[in-house]
Amino acid sequence: MNLSLKQGSGGNAGAVELGGSAKAAPVNLEVGAVGFGPTWSDYEEGLREMYDAACRTIVRMECEADELRAANAVAEQERAILVRELERLREMVADERARDEACAEKCRDKASADGGWANI
Repeated sequence: MNLSLKQGSGGNAGAVELGGSAKAAPVNLEVGAVGFGPTWSDYEEGLREMYDAACRTIVRMECEADELRAANAVAEQERAILVRELERLREMVADERARDEACAEKCRDKASADGGWANI
């Protein structure tokens, strides 16, 4: 406690003149502040931030999962279209081979009827 005479803007602040009639101003003593880490409100704020970050991550991952599911559905449809196109092309090739074979057979028949290729 400081009992020296200090002149402030309002006169004596908490000091008593020796032999005077003034009363001493009340003194608020602060015994050192002991820190035990962050307060609960600091923890709450940190937890809120972690919760918000986790929620943002979950929402982002759900959106990415939806996009991947949509891309997969498109790829499956494209695959189905390509499979149908491949089957159509295989049928066309088979038809062309059958026509070529029929034409070759006609040519062989004609050649044998005419006495061979030498007469052509």
